[in-house]
Amino acid sequence: MRRPVIKLQRLCICLFVLLVTACGGSGGSGEDALPAFSTILIAGDSISRYDQDPNAYAYADYLLLPDTVLNQAVPGTRLVDQIATSFSANLDLLPDADGVIIQGGTNDLIQWDGSTPDDAAQLVLMQAAITAMSSEALSRDLQVLYVNILPWGGTKAWSLEKQQFTDEYNAWLSSYAGQTGALYVDAYSLLQAQSGWDERIATVYGGPLHPNEAGAIALAAEVEAVIQAYRDSQ
Repeated sequence: MRRPVIKLQRLCICLFVLLVTACGGSGGSGEDALPAFSTILIAGDSISRYDQDPNAYAYADYLLLPDTVLNQAVPGTRLVDQIATSFSANLDLLPDADGVIIQGGTNDLIQWDGSTPDDAAQLVLMQAAITAMSSEALSRDLQVLYVNILPWGGTKAWSLEKQQFTDEYNAWLSSYAGQTGALYVDAYSLLQAQSGWDERIATVYGGPLHPNEAGAIALAAEVEAVIQAYRDSQ
């Protein structure tokens, strides 16, 4: 008389196995697992978050790949103080993050008042800010993506000296990203494709500093392409 009970037990076991399989296994790591770089923090300035000029747009508003984005970028901030000093606290707001986008540097050049002895000293301060944020991100097992300084030659604060500074910083950031296993988006080269400020403003810029909608969409697409390539490599 125990055979019906045995059959019922076997049926229950089969149903349980089917349920576990459908849910992706007991560890929850099946097909429903999120891809890499799905929950991210954005640290940056008005290039990443801007709402003060109807002709200027932020690339972060057009990102589609990350499932969750906490955009903590603040217009007008610099790498050497505001962005770096608030970085750890901003990461605490998103404990499930698996990635972070770090963008900035333009305001460090625009707002530079000459208080540091020379360009080299200013560059060291910016590098130190990036290094500190990188160390914090890596200590939390976060994948880092850097966006370099965009072209800004149309602003009154621009000079040939600061252009050299921009080039040196972008070259260093590219090298540093490679050394630390970070992702890198060359926004400068992407938006420098046009050959003059008049033409650039008419195509990808909404003013002397910020991309227009077409420029923001182009930069967002480049960021997503880098993220997708990283996902495909995992």
